[in-house]
Amino acid sequence: LEVDLGLSLNDLAMMAMVQALAGNIASPLWGVLADRGTFRRKTIISTGCIAQGFVTIVLAGVSTLLPMVLLRALNGALLASLRPIANGIVADMTSDTNRGKVYGGMDIAMKIGIMAGTFIGTNMAR
Repeated sequence: LEVDLGLSLNDLAMMAMVQALAGNIASPLWGVLADRGTFRRKTIISTGCIAQGFVTIVLAGVSTLLPMVLLRALNGALLASLRPIANGIVADMTSDTNRGKVYGGMDIAMKIGIMAGTFIGTNMAR
């Protein structure tokens, strides 16, 4: 992005910060919507996945900074719909004695996915 679109390291850092900030703000809101029964958990997860995928596809076609920042913020807010809902499902579906193992397994799977995606994506970009 730095070379292809003429973005500075500050621009890239700002996009990452905006996405993380939007995710941190939106995450509790998704949890509240699920806990209050405003939307079913399945609806929140599926809508979050589909909408986040759509935003990512749109983001691939954008080449200027402001739309990128706005789309990254939306991307972060939509990604934030996944974690609290998945944690709620795990809490409901597992016994107290196995809950720690299941949460640990979810975290390991997430970290492996991040590492694999980074490794594959970085090598593909070269």
